[in-house]
Amino acid sequence: MEVEKKYDVVIIGGGLSGLTSGLYLQEAGLKVLLLERAPQAGGLTSSWQVHEQEDADGKNFVLQHLKEEDIVLQHPMHMIFRDKYPNVIDVYKHLGILDANLTEPLKEFNIIDSRLVKHKFKMEDSILPPPFHAIKTVLRLKMGIIDRLSFLFAGLPILYLGNSLNREEPPDSFWDMVSMEALLKRFWMTERARDFAASYVPSIYNLDSIEVNARRMAAITFGTIFNSNRGLWYQLVNDNYITGTVEPHVKRFIAAGGTIKLNCEVRRIIHNETEVQKILYQDFNTGTWITCPCCGCKQPVIDDGFCRKCGHQWAMREPNNITQPQIEPPVGEHLQEVFAKYYVAAVRGHQLLPIMSLESPLRAHPYFQRLGREKGACLSIARIFYDKKITDEKFITGTSRRAFTFNGCQDIGNIMPRYSKYPGSVVDVLADRAESLQLLPVKEFLKCVTRDLARVWPQAKDAQVKLALGAHIHPAVLYHKEVPRLPGERNRLVDTPLRNLFACNCSLGLIGIGMESAYQTGKMAANRILEQEAKPTVHVYGFPEYEVSFLPRTGYKIIHILVKVRNFLGKILTSI
Repeated sequence: MEVEKKYDVVIIGGGLSGLTSGLYLQEAGLKVLLLERAPQAGGLTSSWQVHEQEDADGKNFVLQHLKEEDIVLQHPMHMIFRDKYPNVIDVYKHLGILDANLTEPLKEFNIIDSRLVKHKFKMEDSILPPPFHAIKTVLRLKMGIIDRLSFLFAGLPILYLGNSLNREEPPDSFWDMVSMEALLKRFWMTERARDFAASYVPSIYNLDSIEVNARRMAAITFGTIFNSNRGLWYQLVNDNYITGTVEPHVKRFIAAGGTIKLNCEVRRIIHNETEVQKILYQDFNTGTWITCPCCGCKQPVIDDGFCRKCGHQWAMREPNNITQPQIEPPVGEHLQEVFAKYYVAAVRGHQLLPIMSLESPLRAHPYFQRLGREKGACLSIARIFYDKKITDEKFITGTSRRAFTFNGCQDIGNIMPRYSKYPGSVVDVLADRAESLQLLPVKEFLKCVTRDLARVWPQAKDAQVKLALGAHIHPAVLYHKEVPRLPGERNRLVDTPLRNLFACNCSLGLIGIGMESAYQTGKMAANRILEQEAKPTVHVYGFPEYEVSFLPRTGYKIIHILVKVRNFLGKILTSI
């Protein structure tokens, strides 16, 4: 067994949270080693199984107007709300990629509910102070006046709960155990208004309102709608994640003196009752390799079992129907051990648990105890190239996940400069099926996508699909289910029972959504180490790190009283 020289910090996982933690620690003067099991850093941003569906003439038509790198499926439809994603903005500024990597602000988006009614969700400058500026936005919705008023009435608990997310000891722990759907029902939101909410929620959070935690979703809604009259304004990542976000991050980390090893999978964390002593990892660069039977490329054997180039699966489902890859003899296969003063687990809980010992105190933590009951999730994306324009919209259309294959779509050809010369539409689609691990075959998924796009934009019926790209995130990588909470418990696991092990990932932050939580918890994990080393810490933005200017803290106490009165009256009416 090889023994490496000792580092100050070893980080497990090269996703956005691991890269963030590593960069700030390395720039503070600590010696950092980052281990990533995939051949490409980026975590979930690079964990796609890509499939192309086209004929030769169709792809040739697309290549007449675009370059090959403009076809590569790297999904840019991530809505960056500046008021809601302060840590994303801060890290982008630190990397010097903010202006180059985000589009101009977009001020509206459509929401299509399960009745196929399209609502214009738009927020304009208003002379009314927050949160009253949102009244015009809500009253614009295409529903009855009672439905709209019930939506506004639900704003009272949203204001209260949304502002309480940062509190260390939230007074209403009950709301950490119920869904957003239950919150809206409890406050008499009408069925029509709840149907709109069931479409709005996944369009900005991916999960369904039945699945998402009430307090967290209230905070997200608070930051999106009620906090400021620009709360709904959002920007998009205008380059693919690898070239636009991950590669600049990796270069900055290496330039600062950090070490990153790809194709290296951590196999075991060795620890006693109080601290991690070392970790063992396998370097696939000198180990077992396989040849993909589909495209012929060679890559290291990794548990998730799919080719990262062509998306061919050989170990995921229906093994009898899937061609097995040729496994080449191992070349110097062995484990290496590495020591450090501190360790950061920048992976999700279900990925961390298998490499802990059976005696690990982490296994007693409620977060891990509940993992066995979680279904997990899958996330799918698609990019469809039409031969003609099917819409002139420059914003995202969110859809009801209960009625559509996907929960968001957008013609990026109307926004991204690189597609300006393409004569047709280039439509990106985001589909989150958190309620089931059963992934549709990619070809079938693409058929459903093109069918539903014709429901969103009828002009698509007269257009021809020239090229379609589809991809799934492997379920073993993504656990996007909302973790239910125990009374009074916080869903932050930056500190662990082991004093020199810290955790960070995109599900542990306050907001619990994608890039923002990855950057937030990456900073938080770095700060734990910087504090112990008596070095200056980096600023971590909370969510939301503000209060509605028109309502001081006493105003929230008044809202809390109104909420209690509402609950009391509801019990009386129910008993009658």
